[in-house]
Amino acid sequence: MKVWHTKSGYTITNILPGRSNVFLISGNGKNILIDSSPGYKWKKLKDRLTRLNINKLEYLILTHTHYDHAENSTKIKKEYGAKVMVNKLEAEYLDKGVNIMPHGTNVLTRFLPSHDTPNTRKLLLKEFKKRGRV
Repeated sequence: MKVWHTKSGYTITNILPGRSNVFLISGNGKNILIDSSPGYKWKKLKDRLTRLNINKLEYLILTHTHYDHAENSTKIKKEYGAKVMVNKLEAEYLDKGVNIMPHGTNVLTRFLPSHDTPNTRKLLLKEFKKRGRV
């Protein structure tokens, strides 16, 4: 795990490097996790948090709600008591388990059923109308 120390006394640890980086920010007795990784990495994520003696997370901040960044969110919330922070535009998707990754944006998603469904488009349109963007 790569570790950085800031001048203000915080430690930033890249807990799970790779396509879906997961970072831990620690300082002043508080811990914040950035992203939660895809579901299949849950054991590795939990093992690394245990190795770092992390048993409480104040926050889980999601950069976005694609499965490879947010799939372990519920487990993190339950296991570590984290409050989940996410952009308002994506909060409803996370709550409903909707993944808005457009079909065919990478090699893997070309083989998955499209996430661009009429229901997803309705959710997006509803949110954009609420915010006066349509």
